[in-house]
Amino acid sequence: MRRALLMTLILLAAAAARPPLEPADPQDWWNQVLASRAVKAAEKIEPPSDEQVPYRTAYYHISMSLEPGGSPLIASARTTLDIEGLTDGLEEVALDLVDLVVDYVLENGSPASYTHADGLLTVSLNAPLDSGETTSIAVGYHGDPSDGMWYSTANGGVVYTCGCPFASRNWFPCRDWNFEKAPATIAVTIGDGYDVTSNGHLVSDVPVVNGRHRVTFESRDPIAPYLIMFSATDYSHYRDWFHGENDVPIDYYLYPGMEEDAHADFDYTVPASMAAFEGLFGSYPFERAGYCVSPLPYGGMEHQTCISLLAALVDGTGANYIIFVHEMAHQWWGDAVTARTWKECWLNEG
Repeated sequence: MRRALLMTLILLAAAAARPPLEPADPQDWWNQVLASRAVKAAEKIEPPSDEQVPYRTAYYHISMSLEPGGSPLIASARTTLDIEGLTDGLEEVALDLVDLVVDYVLENGSPASYTHADGLLTVSLNAPLDSGETTSIAVGYHGDPSDGMWYSTANGGVVYTCGCPFASRNWFPCRDWNFEKAPATIAVTIGDGYDVTSNGHLVSDVPVVNGRHRVTFESRDPIAPYLIMFSATDYSHYRDWFHGENDVPIDYYLYPGMEEDAHADFDYTVPASMAAFEGLFGSYPFERAGYCVSPLPYGGMEHQTCISLLAALVDGTGANYIIFVHEMAHQWWGDAVTARTWKECWLNEG
């Protein structure tokens, strides 16, 4: 996002009339994303009040097994949410979950009753939850996401996600609102030919059965649902460093053969932009920085610690530096400091 929401709404009429754009035209892709994001954000902009939803998510544990190119894409998944009560006598928890098939729901390991209709998973707690108390809700599910997660044949196969603004609910259960920030663990089990990157730091990469491996990342810093991501393909990876107020690793995940262009585009621009933003806004706010490429339907997305870019933008010319720098600025404004609702998105886009 590069403009305030109201500015992008003005562009909708013109953007809707234009034909589909090819990824090879990154500037036009960027114009398209402005209109696309505005439409999605405008569809559901007003969150529930604290009185309507008297609990919060304290931790996200997301684990899934994927079948790239198969159906269902999410062969099996289990997301566990640690929930803290904010009032006494809480009897049920409502989570956003669209289209996917729920296989079971557990509370602290015991079966819990639930209903799943109209994109809302409502779980009846086994005992009332009081303010300050916590419980753990585990949801098993599978299916083909209608949004938020995609499979592409690019680069021999890519599975990637983008939850902005309200599509995280299409691949994991959550309260899909900007303010619902919590630390998160993301574990992806996939074929050995796929490398995985996600938010935070790499915890483990372990082999499992049948030529597959499980890759686990953890974001120790609180993260909004729309910023939770992963991307999986045959990646070439290299690491640079930003030596600012702290030493911060910068990880780049690229399609093989893009390394020379990436060095030309990133090696000066990214650390220099981080230094400039530290001078303006204070220390880089997270444990890691980085970029990954994918067939992202947007030009770029400020996923926390792992910015997603349309692969065509990394061409070695430096012409798209404004997008790289813009998305890096979001690590301070958007990710570390997050607008409570999309009506306040001018705080990160202005």
